[in-house]
Amino acid sequence: KATAGADICRSKSIREDALDSLVLDGLLHRVLAPDRLRLLLAEVLDRSDEARQRREKDLDRVRRERIGAETRLRRLLEIVQEGMMSVRDPIFAATLAEANASIAALSETERSLAGQLGSASNQITDEAVQRFGQALRASIAAENSAMRRAYVRLLGLRPINRIHNRAEV
Repeated sequence: KATAGADICRSKSIREDALDSLVLDGLLHRVLAPDRLRLLLAEVLDRSDEARQRREKDLDRVRRERIGAETRLRRLLEIVQEGMMSVRDPIFAATLAEANASIAALSETERSLAGQLGSASNQITDEAVQRFGQALRASIAAENSAMRRAYVRLLGLRPINRIHNRAEV
């Protein structure tokens, strides 16, 4: 309208940021309806279930490794008790330090994985849907247009930027 003159377009002039706001509000109202959010949240939770299964496998592996390290430490101590090795032996000190460090690291990893698995909730409640919707709405409405485009793609829509009367997808 600005370059073609008033004869081409008789519609009211609207600022781009105001138009973006109107379009975004309408989009958010339709796309982030509770039923659609339930489906999106279910997809997210399905992906997180796969991650949960990987963590469970990791936790089992770490537990086996910790038990193995504790067993090796016990054997080392039995060797000392039977008099086959002295506590003053440098090999004993190095092996003891290595075993203790390994057990400590594996125990910490085990606690971390168990905590991650214990805190996850896969129930889709009305409250969860509402929190998910608020988080998505806030992220989409943010000023970062690249982030907005990523969320729009996540929601299964095609973002369109109008530049000089051509669509750029």
